[in-house]
Amino acid sequence: MEVIKRSLDELNIIEQIEKKISLSSNVTMKRKYLERLKKRDYSVFFAVDEGEEVGYAVSYGNEGKFYIWTIAVLEKYREKGVAKDLLQRSIDAGRDMGYSKVFLKTKNTYKNMMFLALKFGFKLSDKINTKEDDDPEVIWMEKTV
Repeated sequence: MEVIKRSLDELNIIEQIEKKISLSSNVTMKRKYLERLKKRDYSVFFAVDEGEEVGYAVSYGNEGKFYIWTIAVLEKYREKGVAKDLLQRSIDAGRDMGYSKVFLKTKNTYKNMMFLALKFGFKLSDKINTKEDDDPEVIWMEKTV
């Protein structure tokens, strides 16, 4: 398995992975990513196993902060270090772009992500004002890099 950095031109791969994960089609996903990432520092990584994309991570910088926006891994590749590799590459990307803090959000229901973030040295963060903060399950975490 390897992690490959990709460009915004290849965001359709995210839609393919999401269809496999959620068994539903989200035709607006590519547009949503493009709108959020345009004119910002960003990183898009894909985990690839034997030519198949099995996970991805999308991160971006905004107003001096670097956000790990999404990490997703196909179910049969979970618990195999894929999310760990994607998270590390995302953290490194933020640091390499000059950000000193990396933020991520997760939910109470994603306990494996919370544990992974804690293993990487993330700490619970004060609430960051975003529209997602209306969801009581959202948990913000941060790490100094």
